[in-house]
Amino acid sequence: MFYRRDLFESTAVKRMFKEQHRLPLRTPRTWSEFNGIARFFTKEYNENSPTAYGTSITGCINEEMALEVQMRLWGFDGGFYDKNGRLSLVTPQNIKAFKNLLETTKYVERPAKETSINQSFQDFGAGKTAMLISYSEYATQIRDEIHGDIVSRIGYSQLPGKSAANVGWHLGVNKNTDKLPIIEKYFEWIGQKQTSYYMTILSGQSTVIEPYKNHELLKLYPWMELTEEGQSRAKSRIYPYRGNKELVPPYQMEEIFCQMFTEMKENPNSIEDILAMGERKIKRLFL
Repeated sequence: MFYRRDLFESTAVKRMFKEQHRLPLRTPRTWSEFNGIARFFTKEYNENSPTAYGTSITGCINEEMALEVQMRLWGFDGGFYDKNGRLSLVTPQNIKAFKNLLETTKYVERPAKETSINQSFQDFGAGKTAMLISYSEYATQIRDEIHGDIVSRIGYSQLPGKSAANVGWHLGVNKNTDKLPIIEKYFEWIGQKQTSYYMTILSGQSTVIEPYKNHELLKLYPWMELTEEGQSRAKSRIYPYRGNKELVPPYQMEEIFCQMFTEMKENPNSIEDILAMGERKIKRLFL
């Protein structure tokens, strides 16, 4: 989570928050706290807010929206499966998670489907929003979007509920290739300590762990102090993929999650029914 440290540390802002909430202002530990702070920093609900909106939700791409959903599910101890590994969406935890995400939509400028990752960076960089949830791999890009007068005032913290999601890419090697010696040399090169330092300087991230312990690099990229702990706590999106007749690609599952969220926005009193309908749709993919 990226946040405006200057606002969270402002004596006047902290006093105003405490008067309104009877609690000290701090970086949110839970998604419920996140919503309370996002509301405080939204002018529609607090005319004295120093920012127009509390946060952003990105959802132009189904995968991005699905991650917004999944992080909330994990934050409320929910998920897609029961303790026996069977698909089970209609649970008290999942209902709370979707209610929480629906509330967050009150504190953003535009609907998730109309908000790209780059737009969320630009809004945060321009000072429109107080908090931004995004991928650590984009930290350098986020910093580049921030206006010069506030760049030094940005803070970083673990996600509410410490419910981070693993994202990234995979590199496959064809088992029939005759280029294995070259491929082995490439992996030896990319895994070298010195190579990882150069890659980190260029993009703010690394394939190996050494840069995250280098004090000079941490001065350049302070958010990297949180990366190792975040990775250790992060969960992976694991979808069932093998149906009776064919493989089920992840995007089909994520499309259903996003449809559920859209329908819940239109019918917020029907969350349980929509979850049950989504569960039936997913099960049909595997018939």
